[in-house]
Amino acid sequence: MRQMHLVTADGHVYGGLEAVVQALATRPVLGLPARAYYLPGVRLALDLLYALVAANRYRIMGKAMARGEC
Repeated sequence: MRQMHLVTADGHVYGGLEAVVQALATRPVLGLPARAYYLPGVRLALDLLYALVAANRYRIMGKAMARGEC
């Protein structure tokens, strides 16, 4: 429940925001902007933001906590 995962056809596994970036990179219009994720410093900042949002996603969306979370 900490992050999403993407498994590509060739078996590579990506997690978190990198999974989103890899999925977007396959789209013609979104591919180039998605590659900005790999610029120095951008990846670290966005990964920290992703972790913060993932940890608080139920609170952010105003929903009850998932079963099993306290």
